[in-house]
Amino acid sequence: MLHGNFKLAGGRLAKATMLDALSRIGLDTLDGRFYFASELGQASMVDKMLKNGGVNINKRSSDGSTPLLIAARRGHTTTVIRLLKVQDIEINCQWVGNTACTTLMLAAENGDKAVVDRLLALEVKVDVRDEFGGTALYGAASHNKVAVVRQLLQAKAAPNIRRFRDNATPFLVAAQNGHVDVVRSLSFSLSATCSKSKRISAVVIFNNQLLQTSHTHTNRFKFSRTLVHARPIHWLTGLLRCT
Repeated sequence: MLHGNFKLAGGRLAKATMLDALSRIGLDTLDGRFYFASELGQASMVDKMLKNGGVNINKRSSDGSTPLLIAARRGHTTTVIRLLKVQDIEINCQWVGNTACTTLMLAAENGDKAVVDRLLALEVKVDVRDEFGGTALYGAASHNKVAVVRQLLQAKAAPNIRRFRDNATPFLVAAQNGHVDVVRSLSFSLSATCSKSKRISAVVIFNNQLLQTSHTHTNRFKFSRTLVHARPIHWLTGLLRCT
C-alpha cells in the first residue's frame, strides 16, 4: 500500500507506474518513500521528510537513479531545487545504467532554466560526458533549448565536443534539426572566445559539417540545405568576424 500522505494526481496512480515504482524501490522503507515522493514531484512531502531526517538523499534505486536524477528526469523543478539545497547532495552524480546522464543534462534537455541556474551557482561540472560522449550543451542544442544553450555557453561549456558514437557536435546536431538560434548562439560564442586564425578554421569546420548534413539528409533538413547551397561560408564568416 502507498503511504497515506502521498497525494496522487487525480486521486490515483496508473497501475503501470505503480508496478514500475515497486520494481525499482521499496515503498516500505523511508528511502523508498522519499525516492517515490521525488519522482512524483511532491515537493512539500520531500521537504517534510528532509526536515524529519534519516533519509539517504543519494541512495540509488535498482535502475541506477537517485531522487535528484529522477526528479530532474520528470521535470519537477520545485522538487529538484529543494533537493539541491541539501548540503550533501551529489550534484554531479550520473545515472548508472541509463546513458550515465547527469542532473544538468536532464535539466538542459528539458529546458529548465531555473534548475540549470541553480546547478551553475553550485559550480556543477558543465562538461561531464555521458556514455555516448554527449554533454549538457549537446542535449540543449539537440532539443532546441536556446536559453539553456546560452546559459551553458556563459558558463564556459565546451561548444564543439564530439560524441563518441557518431562524431557529432552540438553545432552539427543543431544544424541538422534546423535550430537556427542555437546555431547562431554557438557561432557567436566561438567568435567571442577564439583568435582570428581559430575563427577562420572554425568557419571551415562548421561549413564542412553543414555540407555533410546537407548531403546526408537532403530531403529532411531544409535549414541545413539552405545554408550550404545559398550562403554557407559567407553567412558563417559574418557571424564569426572580428568585433
